Amino acid sequence: MRKWSGILARPRMATVVLVAAATVPAEPAGAQEFAPQDTTGTAKTGSEFLIPMGSLFLPGLGQFIYGDRSSGFAYGASAVAGYGLYSKSGTLFDSGDLPRDTDEQVGTSGLFLASGASYLSAYDAFGRGVRDHQREGEYAFLTDRAEVSDLFTAPFDPGFLGRWTTWANLAYTGVITGIVLSDRERDASYEPFRGRDVGFAAALSLSAGIGEEAAFRGWLFPLFHETFGERFWLSNGLQSLLFAAGHIGGARKFSGVIGAWAFYEGWLTRRNGWSVRESIFHHFWYDMAVVIATLVTDERPRVALTFPTIRF
Repeated sequence: MRKWSGILARPRMATVVLVAAATVPAEPAGAQEFAPQDTTGTAKTGSEFLIPMGSLFLPGLGQFIYGDRSSGFAYGASAVAGYGLYSKSGTLFDSGDLPRDTDEQVGTSGLFLASGASYLSAYDAFGRGVRDHQREGEYAFLTDRAEVSDLFTAPFDPGFLGRWTTWANLAYTGVITGIVLSDRERDASYEPFRGRDVGFAAALSLSAGIGEEAAFRGWLFPLFHETFGERFWLSNGLQSLLFAAGHIGGARKFSGVIGAWAFYEGWLTRRNGWSVRESIFHHFWYDMAVVIATLVTDERPRVALTFPTIRF
């Protein structure tokens, strides 16, 4: 398969977030980082970065720290189930090559499920901490932050079709999809496109669209914005740079375009009162279009017959 699938976000991109650690000011030394939940409104040590980061690599951690065991178990169980499907399939994920085998598609979907649980756990943990920070006068700009439950309905909210910002993104999606489809040749033989491929595309698009918007535009962007004194160009530029860096391995020359798109989605997030729901709508349908186009242009392996040389 050609390497168009690298345009998509990758689950391994989570490691790129570690770069953000250098931008976050140190917390006071004497505080108890994992102290039990209190009702004083005092923000926990590590609530902006360390607890969400821990939740990224151990889904459910932040929820347990804040005393919400049911949510913590749900995130953790989702990640375990996803990694279980991935391990059982024996698939070795390659961000530049989407699988066509049923078992491999299930395994890859499981990996994206696990990464989505990680991203959402981090987003949720950050949101819980932000409430206390706002009582202390911080993050005053976060006026319309969406709850996790509201993120899942975003890809199917028809209300976004009434916004010019959505149509601008759909035009961009159409251009990229057209570029992918332009590789299709008349005399080439392609893998058949099956109904399960649509389900596979939807599974990847839901996990990446919801999870990555939550992590990059819903957590890191407002974190940078607060840390850098609400300097929009700096904070948005940094989150989009990190987002693009996570795609370099698969997207290659498209990573710069992806970074520009991430900057646009960051601008849109701020415009929407820091809600990432419209960006999720954009991300989901972009991924759906690109994944399907990639699968449609997947050539069959060429078989070359080599005959021995016969000397007379």
